[in-house]
Amino acid sequence: MKHVVACAGLGIFSLAAQAQSSVTLYGVVDANVEYANNLPGATGKDSGSRLSLRSGGMSTSRWGIRGVEELGGGVKAVFALENGFNVDTGSQSDSSRLFDRQAFVGLSSQYGTLTFGRQYTTMFSIMGNYVPQAYAPQNEPISTVVTARNDNAVKYVGKFGVVGLGAHYSFGERPGAFSSGAGWGLGATYAPGDFSISAAYDQLNPQAGTGSGSGRTLYAGIGANYVAGPATLFAAYRWGRKEDEAGRPITRDNFWWTGVRYELTQALALTGAFYYDDIKTSCGTSCTNPANPWQATALLDYSLSKRTNLYAVAAYAKNAAMNFGFGGYTLAQGKNSQTAMAIGIRTKF
Repeated sequence: MKHVVACAGLGIFSLAAQAQSSVTLYGVVDANVEYANNLPGATGKDSGSRLSLRSGGMSTSRWGIRGVEELGGGVKAVFALENGFNVDTGSQSDSSRLFDRQAFVGLSSQYGTLTFGRQYTTMFSIMGNYVPQAYAPQNEPISTVVTARNDNAVKYVGKFGVVGLGAHYSFGERPGAFSSGAGWGLGATYAPGDFSISAAYDQLNPQAGTGSGSGRTLYAGIGANYVAGPATLFAAYRWGRKEDEAGRPITRDNFWWTGVRYELTQALALTGAFYYDDIKTSCGTSCTNPANPWQATALLDYSLSKRTNLYAVAAYAKNAAMNFGFGGYTLAQGKNSQTAMAIGIRTKF
């Protein structure tokens, strides 16, 4: 029996070596204990504080499989399947689909990578280089102001020296209405060394005839960062407009953020960030110019190893709920600010 197993193992190794392919299982598990105040109380009219165990403080808990196969001539086949989950309950982040975060297959060469499936938008991928906490789901409101993913997407990414290029198109797949429900985006990066700058555009078109009031979402952004010894400085701007099916504005805003990450030691880093949303128009039954929300966040991150770290975070939001309402945060009636603090652990595999 041992001989059979050994031969089988040698056979698998031989095939893998011949094809020069690899499949990798990877993931992140992130949990924390958090205190947050000014949340709706039991009656919905009073306010209260909450102490909870939460999933995904610095990173969304996830697992995935990615693979690559050498096809010859510098061409590779690539794929990725990625699922998000809640470590506090063991449930899927999206109960309607298994691979809610990514599911794509494609080809890669010296001319770039072309992939097909559910993927991050070009703008989300590019602007991530200028987000101080790298899209931390629990204490960074950036995820609420950029379209993260598109279904049915074809995406291209290429790097040529110090210049990076990207573009995607998402098919609406509606008979007789080619652009209905479709989306597209493009972007470019210039990174000659310790400094980098990028610009990107993203558009998601209306779903014609749905009667839902949903319409085009238009985003354009520019970001820059600079590495100066142990410090990395970030600054970015995102222009945004959402329209209904008739082209009337739903929201129009200018979102700004800045931050710094400082390596205190090889194992200890401190990140501070400030986010400000200049809301020009917000339309429901009528159009108003509400108070502009802002948030300040401080994160202390200590690495126990290359895979595992401990962290503590504190954040304060004004004129809106924490993360501007993303991630289960809401404000109680009569309240216009919210404070949250958490301590957690994250490990990668």
